[in-house]
Amino acid sequence: MSLLKLKIISLSKIVFEGEVLQVSAPTETGEIGVLADHVPLVSVLKEGITTVKDRNGSKRVFKTAKGLIEVRPKSEVVVLTDAARELEN
Repeated sequence: MSLLKLKIISLSKIVFEGEVLQVSAPTETGEIGVLADHVPLVSVLKEGITTVKDRNGSKRVFKTAKGLIEVRPKSEVVVLTDAARELEN
């Protein structure tokens, strides 16, 4: 299965950087799910839970503040947010 290159960046640090299978994030227009080769887009991120399925298939959960999610060509995703932290599973 193809992988995404994901970065979750807060105002103070890079919270996560790595290759993942899937990203799901809350946007102003609803939940978005991103897989490899997704069409490029930029969307407004609202405060909520962003979930990541890592390359091993394990789920990682992040609390994210408002911001932006950008899906770039070549399966790159950047989440820019005011604040983010990983939650315990």
